[in-house]
Amino acid sequence: MNAPHDLDRQLSAFLADGPTELPDPSFDAVRDRMETTRQRVVLGPWRVPDMSKFVPYALGAAAVVVALAVGIQFLRPAEPSGPAAVPSAQPSALPSPTPAASPSSRPIQGTLQAGRYTAALPVDDTMTVAFTVPGGWETYTDPPGVLRGLSPVAESGTAGPGGIAFQFRDVTTLKGDPCHWSGTDDDIPVGPTADDLVQALQDQTAYEASDPVDVVVGGYAGQRVDIVSPSEPFKGQNGIASGCDEDAWRFWDGEIYAQGPANRWQTNILDVDGTRLVIVVQDFPGTSAEDRAELDAIVESMVIEP
Repeated sequence: MNAPHDLDRQLSAFLADGPTELPDPSFDAVRDRMETTRQRVVLGPWRVPDMSKFVPYALGAAAVVVALAVGIQFLRPAEPSGPAAVPSAQPSALPSPTPAASPSSRPIQGTLQAGRYTAALPVDDTMTVAFTVPGGWETYTDPPGVLRGLSPVAESGTAGPGGIAFQFRDVTTLKGDPCHWSGTDDDIPVGPTADDLVQALQDQTAYEASDPVDVVVGGYAGQRVDIVSPSEPFKGQNGIASGCDEDAWRFWDGEIYAQGPANRWQTNILDVDGTRLVIVVQDFPGTSAEDRAELDAIVESMVIEP
């Protein structure tokens, strides 16, 4: 039996000096032989074969392996030079939380929920007022977003004997006759300053006006003058002034008029960086202590921005 290293030398010599490609006739013959030769199944125990008989078969098998390896190498598609890139898992994007609405973004229209609001004022294009209200208040805006009135939705409303309300205005004239106010012939012109309006209210004789007192509202100083509607010509507490123009008693121009006999308008006349702003707090002798406290709390919460 040949030594094992003799077999190694023969295989090495064949692989080193032999052809790198099996001729086509030889390749076809080997293939036909492999396809037609039945494999013999060994049913007994494993045995070590006689090495002297194995060498010729080994050389032939090696040639077949080399030929197949070369052919497969030509047929195999090219592989990428580097390792395949594994896509990294990307974290799924979480939805951004919706920003909570700021107080100034709340709509200042219709009935308000309890909270803080900011509204434009009917004085110029930039002046605003921020304030806090309990639930159940409604607004009068004209145009939308410009606050002119604020009143409760409660049964008392704005009328007597216990109604309450707010007004935000720029008063430029007073009515010489609050009952027969249609037209402008008897209008009392008012100068542009806060002191001008205070003086005009003191000078008129059509209704009662208090002496002015110093006030600070929304961070700005001014004076307060209380004006009160008479008992006549009102009939009852519903604000209808029979015999007056359009059944309304008007202290000055505007859509808001006296709401009944003895309706008090606490007229806060402020100087906001040279611009006059009038904030009126309306009540009656019959207004409850709870409603008066609510009025005071709203006034104290106000912050004016020019």
